[in-house]
Amino acid sequence: MYRTRLRDQRAYTNYKLDVYQYQRYPSCSDLLQWRFNGGTSSWNNVSTGRFASMRDVTVPAFHKRSTKGEVFFNPCERVEIDIQPGSGYGGEVTATSLSCSPPYQYYGKTEYRLDGSLGRLTSGFGYPQHSDGHLIAPSTIISSSALSSLRTEVSTACLSNIGKADSNLYESLAEADKLLGMLPGIFKSGIDIARKRGFSSKAKSAASAYLAIRYGFLPVMKDVESILLGLKQISGRVRRTYRSQGSISSSSVTVSNSYGWSGMFTCKQTFTHNEVYTIRAMSLCEYYATVLSNIGFTTKGLLTVPWELVPYSFVVDWFVNVGDYIGALAPDANMTQLGSCLVEKRELTTNYTIESLSCAGGYTISKPVTGNSIRTVKTYARIPGPLVSGLVVKSDFRFDNLTRSLDALGLLVQKLR
Repeated sequence: MYRTRLRDQRAYTNYKLDVYQYQRYPSCSDLLQWRFNGGTSSWNNVSTGRFASMRDVTVPAFHKRSTKGEVFFNPCERVEIDIQPGSGYGGEVTATSLSCSPPYQYYGKTEYRLDGSLGRLTSGFGYPQHSDGHLIAPSTIISSSALSSLRTEVSTACLSNIGKADSNLYESLAEADKLLGMLPGIFKSGIDIARKRGFSSKAKSAASAYLAIRYGFLPVMKDVESILLGLKQISGRVRRTYRSQGSISSSSVTVSNSYGWSGMFTCKQTFTHNEVYTIRAMSLCEYYATVLSNIGFTTKGLLTVPWELVPYSFVVDWFVNVGDYIGALAPDANMTQLGSCLVEKRELTTNYTIESLSCAGGYTISKPVTGNSIRTVKTYARIPGPLVSGLVVKSDFRFDNLTRSLDALGLLVQKLR
């Protein structure tokens, strides 16, 4: 049964727009000063702050059933909208023609004083709701094809992880002779760095040493650690959750140069959007754990060894999820999947600004219209169902990661002549 829960942390204020005129009144011989010329508009209960809603499913006798081993993968949606008050000034104009005759001549001014934030008032930000009260989030600025590709990438990685141990000892055994041969090469590269002259020769030796340590020595140490940890793990029927995650981001700017304010100004409105979309996949499985599977001898590990032994297969996996796709297709009869789902989170921040471009004829802008407001929308959605694998180009090649960059640089330098 669906239920909707709300958490309202908004504040409400009343806005009023007053007009002041700088003039001699009621006659030209009177003192030149600012005078209140009336209120033109008012807005009641302008809301700012955080408003959140969650729509989920209730399970009868949940605790009793879960203690018996039942698992539940129910849909859940959460939307949180936070609108900041912002700031802003209503603007001032000066007449281009003189008022009164000498010696009382002057240029009249009109000021629009808003008792509130012009940025918040003109932004159009709100808290739209469905009929059941659940908030409606604005549309994503990321393309549907990019999101679909990311869902496939993350789902494939999760399916590939099912049945794998932290270390694949089948691969380590298959490359044992190669790994042993790397150890003397590490020392030789170190000696070459010290002896050789010239930047190119030193760079090649340094690249060879780095790659040997990165893909030779460190994996062996990781295997030793995994074996020690695996020996401590329990054997028998166990449940384990396998996960994977990926994210994508995008930015966009929307500009309108035709907004009218107070019947006097024509303004420019700018909406700058920045969004980060994160997708996680998870699968809960039950299987019979043995000492061999705990230390790294798994069926999935054995079936995926051929791809791992292909030269530079890891480089291909930087760009296309070939290894994960092969792992997702590899069967494992020992695994029983109890349920799976995707969890999608997004954070969309919109920075709104308004500024005056021009004013009505017969006036010049003496104080421009200004304003800003920021809206942040966070959403969470749990989508239960089977994970679907596929072959895709990865959404993030991760060259901003230091280790990945060093790997790529080491390979490049090593191949240069």
